[in-house]
Amino acid sequence: MESPEWTFTRHALDRALDMAVDAEALRRVLLNPEGKKPDVKKPDIELWWNGRITLAVNPQQKRVVTVLWNTGYHMDRSEDDEMFWRD
Repeated sequence: MESPEWTFTRHALDRALDMAVDAEALRRVLLNPEGKKPDVKKPDIELWWNGRITLAVNPQQKRVVTVLWNTGYHMDRSEDDEMFWRD
C-alpha cells in the first residue's frame, strides 16, 4: 500500500521533532488510524489516532496540522475546551 501525499504544517513538524515521534509512527496514523473524530471547534479538522500518537488533520487537503500524545483527551473534548493551533 502506497502512502498518500500528505503535507505537514511547520508546527506539526516541530511538534513531531520535539516529541521525538518517528516517521513510521506518523505514517501508521495516516494509513491505519485506530479512530477518527471530528474536531468540535474546527469543522475542517479531524483527530486521528493510532497507538500513542494523535494527529489533527485536514483530510480534504491531506494536511497534518499538529501532533499530540494520545491521552484519551480527544474522546472527552467539549466545545468549551481550548486547543492552540499554529501554522
